Amino acid sequence: MTSKCKCGNPCGNVGRCKSCANKERKGTYHFSEKAKINISNSRKKFPTILPMIYTKYLNPMQDKHHSIKTKNKISDANSSNIVLQKEMNEKKSYMFGVICGDGHVAPKGFRIILCATDKEFVNYFGMCLYETYGIFVRYRKIRRPNPKNKLLYLGEICSKRAFEDILKYDLNNSLFRSRKWNIPDEILNSKNKKIISSFLKGFFDSEGYVGKGIVSASSVNPDGLKQVSYLLNKLEIENNFVKQSNCFMIRIQKAKQRKRFLEYIGFTIERKNKRLIEDIKKFDYKSMIYSKSMELHSRGLGNRKIFRILSDMNTPVPRRTITEWITNKHKPREL
Repeated sequence: MTSKCKCGNPCGNVGRCKSCANKERKGTYHFSEKAKINISNSRKKFPTILPMIYTKYLNPMQDKHHSIKTKNKISDANSSNIVLQKEMNEKKSYMFGVICGDGHVAPKGFRIILCATDKEFVNYFGMCLYETYGIFVRYRKIRRPNPKNKLLYLGEICSKRAFEDILKYDLNNSLFRSRKWNIPDEILNSKNKKIISSFLKGFFDSEGYVGKGIVSASSVNPDGLKQVSYLLNKLEIENNFVKQSNCFMIRIQKAKQRKRFLEYIGFTIERKNKRLIEDIKKFDYKSMIYSKSMELHSRGLGNRKIFRILSDMNTPVPRRTITEWITNKHKPREL
């Protein structure tokens, strides 16, 4: 006596036949009786960690920092058109500054990657890669799950020759990871100030911060950060090495040193460069008022008269501040 399936067709199985089981699996896949996942809604329940579905190639020709026309394809790693710049130059030095910061060297696929929120930063890094290795850079735009977050811009190349050339400068065999990166000796012992300033520009573009009266950079690698401090001292830029709770920091606080930083190094990222220029202008304005008030005080004028004269000059300085300047209790930070 043959048993019958739910569909009414005779078969050797008890309960259901194979055709009925396949029909049921179209909507639901059974791992067990307790665990069931709906295939149609699996994307909504299990979103990807970093969605790469929305990708759009940038047009670097629209950016003033990028003067090289790029293609949408990554060039072949075995291409004979690859030109390796063996000697250290400004572009290659900037590239290593970014790699020690926000850049990433991945052995899988021999990839050199930078992902950041500033388009001009990624484009300039791609231009340095192209001029160093002669490889076209692929650019992508990444939209993050939270719409409030800024878009990410990604630039990458895949090349075994470029990857092996970068590893020649990796003395710690750490792939320039966050805690073990090192500055190449060709940059650390260089007498060319342009090469040194290019590396520092790439590093401060990645890890730098511009605040009120301060330019700083932080890292979890104390040895690497001490090397950065050494390069700043070679450019005669005074800085302080400070230990924080979770990281280490370099601070440039004096206005004269911040001006020197802007003159010799600066930023590729426009928002950081603009913030530094505005901060220096504010201090120059305050120091001008300070020198003017001290000049009036040397003529024998009192606090009230100095305050009235400065008010007529449309200089919004509180009277209490002028009093502190005259009594030498407080004065603007040294230039």
